[in-house]
Amino acid sequence: MIPKVKIDDLFFKRRQREMGDFLEQLEIYEEEAHGEQDEKKRLAAEDKMAAFFPSSASERQTWNIVLKEGDFNRAISDWQSSGSAVFAFRDDLLQMFLQSDIHDMPIHAIHFPYDSLYLYFGDTDLFPGLSDQYQVDGVLISTDSLYRQLGHGKAESAEALMSRQIDFRNMIQSNFDHWRKQKGAEAEEKAAYWRSRLDGMADLHSLVQKDLEKIQLHQEMYQMLQTDPDNCDYESFEHYWCFLHMTVEATLIRRDKGVKRLTPQEIIDRPAFTAIYTFNKHSTTIAQAIQEGIKECSGYAADCAFEGLNWESEGRMEDMYGKPIDLENGEWRVDTREDSEGQAHNEYIRLNNVLNVCSQPDFIDTITKVVFNALCYLNWRERDVEESYSDPKFQTEISSAPRKKQEKLRKKAGHLGYRKLWFCGYNSPRVDRSQAGGSVKTHWRRGHWRNQLFGKGLSHTRLTWIRPVIVKKSEETPTNPTIYR
Repeated sequence: MIPKVKIDDLFFKRRQREMGDFLEQLEIYEEEAHGEQDEKKRLAAEDKMAAFFPSSASERQTWNIVLKEGDFNRAISDWQSSGSAVFAFRDDLLQMFLQSDIHDMPIHAIHFPYDSLYLYFGDTDLFPGLSDQYQVDGVLISTDSLYRQLGHGKAESAEALMSRQIDFRNMIQSNFDHWRKQKGAEAEEKAAYWRSRLDGMADLHSLVQKDLEKIQLHQEMYQMLQTDPDNCDYESFEHYWCFLHMTVEATLIRRDKGVKRLTPQEIIDRPAFTAIYTFNKHSTTIAQAIQEGIKECSGYAADCAFEGLNWESEGRMEDMYGKPIDLENGEWRVDTREDSEGQAHNEYIRLNNVLNVCSQPDFIDTITKVVFNALCYLNWRERDVEESYSDPKFQTEISSAPRKKQEKLRKKAGHLGYRKLWFCGYNSPRVDRSQAGGSVKTHWRRGHWRNQLFGKGLSHTRLTWIRPVIVKKSEETPTNPTIYR
């Protein structure tokens, strides 16, 4: 039976009610500080943002929250642009995911239905012990794939490319005009930099031609990824850094289910739960992505919104927790790189740390199993997934109404507080979990996924779930037989 889901309690609605004051101040800060060339104005905006938090909060705490929540705002925008898909999973199905092995699955076997999607767990507490006050009610998944970077193989017209180049040149012109009016050595250096960028855009027709050639290469690579990924030269793509980058951000709800405006101190104290998976190749498995992420992390880590994880304090480099960075103990490595303006910077790379991948290390296995088993389930041809409105009564009213009235009701759905969700597992026979773990005579036989070959010459693959079952220890007989498909 499809349950009723109160839309106002989902994360994207709840967030506004819980953090409205902070989000309002964050929006003001980003408008005033991002891209601001005047250092005094930028610092004034930063001081105003920092003043929102209590004086007892450290600078690191404050800016980690500001940057993380800004990133989460953009993740929500991407999710909304991607279709705002919500997949709600029944509790027993989620428990079966925890009993299914997933780590050996290569990422190319999993098709993502959306670039960004939300998995809703409802009242099922999959992470007991995470917090006394909060529990995880879902996760927002954001992806950046090589397919997306290649424009999904789509073409662009010369006119559209010319328009984009003109806008870019106007931006460069604006920056140059700003700095040439300023005084001082820094202003002269900045003006010279933007002048050189402007000179490089003198021939827009030549730049557009280069763009067209680049798009042609992208289309060829996209086609190669579709037909022969094993022989695809990833690194020939100039912006290549991985096949798929995936961020999983847990959403937290109070255990008493109350929704109230959070104070600045409560925002600081609320736990954060992020997992990051980077798949370097299409054949990279989930286990390999985790191990490679633990091995070294440059850029953003799961526990920190600061790029490079470092912080300069009185002439010495510290990590985000205030611990001095020691390059001699094997925990860090330093690389030197140049920024877009040609300035050299040290990049500190944290080594052999699970926090690179998961901000709550005790739960890395749980979140990995739940997320990737759920994604595989959405790929499974025998999946039980039904699209329905969040209130079963409203769904019944629409289904039984004449066609013209159905259209009117659909248009009113949002105003009435209803929206469509994908409900997973609610039409399947319920698994009796009370038999597993409650008696020494019964136990789970673990499930797993097979990437099954089929078709002419076994040239195609599809995911098949060998589901976990509860086995009677005395008989070694499944209480619910596994169905092989």
